[in-house]
Amino acid sequence: MIGKIKDVKFARFLGGFISEGNLADNGTIKITNQNLEFIDHIVKCATANFGTDIVTSKPPTLEHISDKSKFGYHKYLSNKLGKFLMSCIEIKPGRRVINDDPLPSFVLEWSKNKEDLINFKEWLKNYLQSRLSGDGWVHLEKKWVGLTKVKALRMDSYMEKKLLFLYSKGKRIKDYPKDFIEELKIESRRLRNFPKELIQLNEFLHEIFNINSAVRCVGIRTIYFDKKRKIFVISGIYHLLIFRKDLIKFKQEINFLELDVRNRERLDYVTR
Repeated sequence: MIGKIKDVKFARFLGGFISEGNLADNGTIKITNQNLEFIDHIVKCATANFGTDIVTSKPPTLEHISDKSKFGYHKYLSNKLGKFLMSCIEIKPGRRVINDDPLPSFVLEWSKNKEDLINFKEWLKNYLQSRLSGDGWVHLEKKWVGLTKVKALRMDSYMEKKLLFLYSKGKRIKDYPKDFIEELKIESRRLRNFPKELIQLNEFLHEIFNINSAVRCVGIRTIYFDKKRKIFVISGIYHLLIFRKDLIKFKQEINFLELDVRNRERLDYVTR
């Protein structure tokens, strides 16, 4: 099993799943993306490691046809793989915005093995490529590469009471008092609220690839009440950013997936 999870194909699958996947309590996995080629690639990486019985022959299903902002395709994988992710890779089922999963512990342990750093670097490169092609982008004007992650904020009792007073279903961010949103932004910038995975990737980029990056909170995305868990969820938007001076090194050392033509072309443009 160690050989499977240390395979670069598993790194690509895992990065794609963390970006675009959903894991149900029963282990069922759904991969959603607008790019059919991306879905096909992630599924092939999974079947290369775990066999073709983890996926059906049914083609990806089209969803949100009438809403261009949500338009995409989804593909289901069996709960056999999902249960493996839960039991062996420590991935929690349910909403990832609430879970805030760090990198799996095997990744952190592997990184400490100085005699196997070449293989670890290649694995991490493939994980990052998949993550970036799922949730990453290239800013043409500011000339940086970013990876986006949304995470629920941890609130103290004071903020919870204040939200309870202000909240109403369907209320948009702009409908809340400005001073309250500013308080949330301050809270979102506290280190305890930064996504664990982005903090770890930031460290690995520096230690393994000698690429400097930064994790920043760029705003509050949503406020809603989660009926299933009976909690308020305030989600912050976080970016892991690689800036202009390190983009050539990023392009040489990591880059996006080969199939991600759009981001690769944009990266070529900002590094020419």
